[in-house]
Amino acid sequence: MELHDFRHTSETTLNCDVCIVGTGPAGLAIASELSAAACNVLLLESGDLRQSPEVTALNRVENVGAPRLGFEDSARVRIRGFGGTTAVWNGRCVPLSPLDFTERSWVALSGWPITYAQLQPYFERAARYLGLLPVAYDGTLEPSLPTQLPGLPEALAQDITRCCWQFSVDQANPSVAKQSAQAFLARRREHDHVRVLLQATATHIEVDGNAQLQWLEIRSLTGRSARVHCKLVVLCAGGVETPRLLLQSRSTMKRGLGNQHDMLGRCFMDHPRCTVGHFDLAGGPRLRPPFMLQRVDAEGRARYFIRGLELTPHCQRREQLLNCAGWIDARVAPDDPWGAIKRLARRHSPKPITDVSHVLSQPRLTVRELYRRFVERRPVLYKTDALTLLADVEQMPNLDSRLSLSEQRDALGVPLARIDWRFGAAERRTLQRFGQLAQRAFASMGLPELHLSESVRTGQFQASDFVDVAHPAGGARMASDPRRGVVNEYGQVHGVRGVFVAGTSVFPTNGHANPTLTLVALAVRLADHIKAVYVKPAVAGPAPQAPRLPTSGDLPRAAVLPSAELSPVSSVTFRTQL
Repeated sequence: MELHDFRHTSETTLNCDVCIVGTGPAGLAIASELSAAACNVLLLESGDLRQSPEVTALNRVENVGAPRLGFEDSARVRIRGFGGTTAVWNGRCVPLSPLDFTERSWVALSGWPITYAQLQPYFERAARYLGLLPVAYDGTLEPSLPTQLPGLPEALAQDITRCCWQFSVDQANPSVAKQSAQAFLARRREHDHVRVLLQATATHIEVDGNAQLQWLEIRSLTGRSARVHCKLVVLCAGGVETPRLLLQSRSTMKRGLGNQHDMLGRCFMDHPRCTVGHFDLAGGPRLRPPFMLQRVDAEGRARYFIRGLELTPHCQRREQLLNCAGWIDARVAPDDPWGAIKRLARRHSPKPITDVSHVLSQPRLTVRELYRRFVERRPVLYKTDALTLLADVEQMPNLDSRLSLSEQRDALGVPLARIDWRFGAAERRTLQRFGQLAQRAFASMGLPELHLSESVRTGQFQASDFVDVAHPAGGARMASDPRRGVVNEYGQVHGVRGVFVAGTSVFPTNGHANPTLTLVALAVRLADHIKAVYVKPAVAGPAPQAPRLPTSGDLPRAAVLPSAELSPVSSVTFRTQL
């Protein structure tokens, strides 16, 4: 793999087979897959190996809709740097559910052009890129978690059920989520056919009168510019920058690429997040162990999961609700001794005397946390000053919730993204119903009472009750019919030859799931499509075939969880730390 800084090159024309815009998890997964097929890949990164204020300023948007917390601190959640947002993410993963892919009469513009079953094998392959075990995220995982919970009454279990999220684990540093950039660089010798160009921002895609890709324009903040000539461009620049680039590329197609039916930028989505309610701190000792981090050991490494509650497909259908899930958030107290110990050990404490005081003034709590961490080898139960139930709700696709181009421009002369984020009654009704069912679920399990927030209890929500969680999606949605979307089932822009999109912007609906696992699965599927259709075999022979998809037999040998029916991906048994 070659790594270059565009600012220090003299080239004005670059050539490759496939140009990938963006080095986040989708871009790096596609680059890895294509490099293994001896395809010459150029990876473009707008930033550097680390963030800089000048490049981060290119993220600026004009926000005219609902407040978006995720864009008030773009340096924290929108990363222009090698590896994308994996440099800062917390690694929480779960796939979209089978119902999310279906057409639902009560969800406008719902239905993916692919099924869950078609994407299922790619969840397994995506897991490897993200430092995850290929597991089922449903009840079949429960017996392997170290802290058990009583079951829900049958009538209630029809409407709400337990779910799990898995946390990505970095091989080099198990205490953090896997960072795509470091993993990719560590295996750079395996990427013989990849060239990475840093400080190179894609600003325009040129097509001819027949809508055939011609070239891609790139610029740097130092004034350099060049053209990239390639067979294919794959846009992996994120849920904001990808639609923005397509809209900006309008020299031949005046509305932008793939915008023949005015769908580009529409149905812009995120996950509205709401505080459903709170628990009394006195109930923490009973509540926290089963709902905080669960450590299990598999394949020689510690793995981490967390439980939550989600609406069942049966409840969503019967009551015409959106998908929704919640989990317990324990706010760490300022005087937590374990946090003080970590800061002191890493020599990152801004107030070392205060941190020493936190440790010495709470000897019993300090010993308890040290014992859990180093003797029991379980996640630490931090000292908390608040226990709340948070929930993410699916967003109803809305044509008026959209991303367009602003009259304002960035330092490269490109129009800013103008975001009008909207959500409405369906999201609020779903959250209220989820709160009611969650309250009953905690009571039925004999756990401390969930005190619903006033807005959830009454159904009278205010704008301040919601925050976005920086999961922008939908602006270049996938659809078989170009009148309903921007790209086809493989991510090719409708009506344009040679331009593909990978990432959250292609999601027709977004469920409640954190999007990374699904977007990487889609990226690997797209890479298979490119290899099968566009990459010529190295020697003369039969036409290239799509690579065989992996089965559970291809995975590392491990015992299988006793899963009778529902096993969306191969399940692995763990040795728990008791």
